[in-house]
This record gives sequence, C-alpha cells and structure tokens, in this order.
Amino acid sequence: MASFRRTESNKIQAIIRMKGNTPVSKVFTKMRDARRWAKKVESDIESGRYTEDSVTYGDRSLAGLLDAYCKARVWDDDPNRRVKPQGNRKKRDTAHHRIQTLKRELGHYTLRQLTVPKLVDYRDKRLETKSAATVCYDLAVLRSAMRWAAEERAWVLPHGIPSIKRPKVENERDRWLKPGEQELLRQHLHPSIYVMVEFSLETAVRRAELCRMRREHIQSDGRHLRIPKTKTGKPRTIYLSARAREILEEQHRQVEHVEHDARRAITVVDRRKFTGAVWLHTNPETVSKAFRRACEAAGIRNLHFHDLRHEGTSRLFKKGLTAERVMEITGHRSYASLKRYTHLQRDKQFAECLG
Repeated sequence: MASFRRTESNKIQAIIRMKGNTPVSKVFTKMRDARRWAKKVESDIESGRYTEDSVTYGDRSLAGLLDAYCKARVWDDDPNRRVKPQGNRKKRDTAHHRIQTLKRELGHYTLRQLTVPKLVDYRDKRLETKSAATVCYDLAVLRSAMRWAAEERAWVLPHGIPSIKRPKVENERDRWLKPGEQELLRQHLHPSIYVMVEFSLETAVRRAELCRMRREHIQSDGRHLRIPKTKTGKPRTIYLSARAREILEEQHRQVEHVEHDARRAITVVDRRKFTGAVWLHTNPETVSKAFRRACEAAGIRNLHFHDLRHEGTSRLFKKGLTAERVMEITGHRSYASLKRYTHLQRDKQFAECLG
C-alpha cells in the first residue's frame, strides 16, 4: 500500500509497496497530488494495467510529444539533418500550423491528464469559431502524433490513443461547368494551361496525377495511360478518348519540333526533352494559380480546378459508360463516391424508355 514521507527538500515522496511488485515512488510538491497519484497507480497494479513506463510517459507533456513528432515527421529547421521530413512544403506548413494550435490549446496537459472529456471540450470549443473540416484535421494530426509516439518510439500512453466522435463534414461540391464557361477559360488561359484543362475534362484525372504525367506512362499503343501514383495508393490504367489522344500527340510534336527562341539558348518547351514530362507545367500549385487568375479575369465565380474532375466524370456518364467503367477511369473506390453523378445516367435511361 502507499506510504508518504517528507524529504529533506520539504517535498512529499509517495511510496507504493505491493506484494509481487517492485516498489514505486515519486516526489510531489503537494500531498493531494501524491495521494491522487498513489491511488491511480495502486488501481493500475491491481487491474494489471500498470507498467513502469506508463508512469514515466504519463508525466510527459503533450507539447513535448508534438514537438518530437513535428521534428521527425513534419518540420525540422536543422540544416545538418540528413533525412528531411517528407511531403510538399505547403502540406508540412499546414500540419506545422495545426500542431502549434494543439500546443497552444492542449500542450500544457500531461499525457495522463489528456482524457477524452478534455478532447471533447476542445472539439466543441473549436467548433464555435472553425469549420467542422478544420476540427477534423486538428484531431487527425493529434491522433497521428500519438500513434507515431506509440508505434515508432514505443511510448506507453496511459490512456492509449483517444478516440472521440468527429464532427460531420458537409463540404461536397456540386459545381460543374456552365454553358460558355469552357470557352471563356480557353480565351483567358495560356494555351499550355488550357490543354491541361481540356485533358482533365476528357479523362477526369486529379490535378496531381495530371502534373505527374510523363511520356513513358503513355503505353505503346497510344490508347492507354498508366497512372502509377494516385491519391488512393493504387495505380490504374485508363483508356484515352480520341480527343485525349490528339492532345497528347500535339504535345509530343511540340517536343520533337522545337522552335528555338533567339532570346534564350533553351526554351521552356525544349526542357521537356530532358525531363520526360508531358506538360510544360508540373507544379500543381502553379496550375491552380493560373486557373484562379483566369477565372477572375473571365468573371467565373466559385470554380476550382478540381471541379473539372466533376465535370469530366459527368461527361463519362453522358457518353453512356456504366458506373463500373467510370470507376476504372476516375479511380473512385466506392459507388457512394459516384452517387452525385449517377443521376445523369438515370435521366438518359428514363428519356430512352419514355421516348
């Protein structure tokens, strides 16, 4: 059982001696904290949940865990570090910002004090000023950090990895191209960007997949495109429409028949001979910025580059493709993801039935 004694420095030392277990002790400033700790450890020993590490790590702050996770996985300012955290800079900056928010709101808690009720209070308070999606991302970063500590650093978390109900996110977009908007985009976009827009409408590929395209991904028959790296992690091969093949052939001709600019030794088109890229622009952010500027110039509101994927998927259904065939092209993993587009197919079938 627990016993307490006052040390030479006038602090309280709690000592727990239980049969069959190694004595455990810890020093506190206040008696009530020592009693609370002793009661918790005795309960854990009796239930078999106690390990020496659980006491050690339980006293560490959440801020310390987040700092260690940030340095290992998100952001490290040490220029001499050989292995840098992975991911593009924008995503790492966003994750770093979320970690700073978590430290500000929850960092003063120890891992033992970080209970589900405290996380619920944080969630509800955060929802008063932020969207549900933002709160979900915050909680996801917290869970990732705690999972990293448990799985890769062998930290023994007193309460495990907390799991609380995440707020429902309703941010599905239903924006498609309106009549005349594609022509406006053609007029205001640079040709090197517009061909990417047109190809996206033909294939419904994601922005990152589009920018990562290389000439070796186009199969020898010219009718299929291999996408090795996707959002879902599963590579896929898609069939190219006649218009998509024409766009790729035109890009190939531009690379093979370069007209050198007298003002520069090597043109931007010429560089594709060395990189193997299909498009002039391979940075997704560059493409999105150009797209936003064109929309502003053309007076097009609330249209994102990703909305072209919605439009492209809708056009596949309008061509009469089944949901299974569309999923093979777009890379959607479930029929639920396609439900917003299936009404187009049903409307066509109803029209044919009714004459």
